[in-house]
Amino acid sequence: MNPKKERGVNTKMKNRNPHNICTWNDQSNCKSCSIYGELHCKWDRRLLNGFYATSSPPMIISIFGLVIVGFFTRAWWPLIAYIIYAPG
Repeated sequence: MNPKKERGVNTKMKNRNPHNICTWNDQSNCKSCSIYGELHCKWDRRLLNGFYATSSPPMIISIFGLVIVGFFTRAWWPLIAYIIYAPG
């Protein structure tokens, strides 16, 4: 059973993307977009790895610092609060 086609777009995709947003369209050509290079709206593993490379060291250092402070002051609530409320 083949889904109906409307102007070359699968109707199932049309129902998920009724306003034809280009980030949801797998066949969209990003090079012709007017904001190409300014907004990274599609999944890119290189950008994600770059984000991890820049955000992981400060998080690791801050957790290590909170552990050291916990050992010296016996106040573990800042570390617990950081782990519970830390973004991610």
